[in-house]
Amino acid sequence: MIEKSFGLIYVLRPTRKGGNQKALFARITVDGDEKEISMKRTWDAKRWCQKSYTATGNKEDARELNNYLQTFTMKVHQARKYLMDTDDVITVEKIKNIIVDTAGKQHFLLQEFEAYNERLKSLIGTDYRPRTVQRYVTTKNHLAEFIKFKFGKDDVPLTYITESFVADLEHWFKSEKKNIHNSTVKNLGNFRKVVAYCRKQKWIKTDPFTETNMTLKQTKIIPLNATELFVLSNKPLATERLSVIRDVFVFSCYTGLSYSDVEL
Repeated sequence: MIEKSFGLIYVLRPTRKGGNQKALFARITVDGDEKEISMKRTWDAKRWCQKSYTATGNKEDARELNNYLQTFTMKVHQARKYLMDTDDVITVEKIKNIIVDTAGKQHFLLQEFEAYNERLKSLIGTDYRPRTVQRYVTTKNHLAEFIKFKFGKDDVPLTYITESFVADLEHWFKSEKKNIHNSTVKNLGNFRKVVAYCRKQKWIKTDPFTETNMTLKQTKIIPLNATELFVLSNKPLATERLSVIRDVFVFSCYTGLSYSDVEL
């Protein structure tokens, strides 16, 4: 979503030591909201042009600083373009978060999801059942498909995880995977727990699920009658795998044992 106004300038701020050496900051402004990011550098105020926001002179240190500022400017515009391309609301905070994350160690979605799943697997038998962990593995595989579909990539940085990302993922589950609402919500719920873990690690700054409806719809369960159960029990099936699944289901119907508790 295109913002109404956008600006980027570089300013000098006094340091504790005083004198002509000033701290250099980038000031980013979006729709009147502004934030400053330290460039981790100081510069002589006498060798600075506030009209062009560049170092003056032809000395090597001036050329090096100007090249550094050009590179940073490019990163700011790349962050802004990313938010535009993903139809996300452009805010100064989101631009800053993308730049700061890029400057440090980047964390990638599928990589962190896989690490999260490995932690769950290590707790099988104590905190989790194998089927529960398998649901997270399935959701991670769906995410890999979505990322390839949406971005043409094998993985994406966590900075991609925005409200628009979640909305597009929800739409993809329903339109491409033909999932009903409750199946979609269950997959999003698994994903949300991984996002919550990443937020605790300060890798994701905001909750991208604030606008997502995570409420399951009530469904009316119609049980099989005796005739239908008999027909199902005796129906020839195409594969042995389906026959085994059918037999376990029928066994559960007669014994009252939950299908999810049966080990296949």
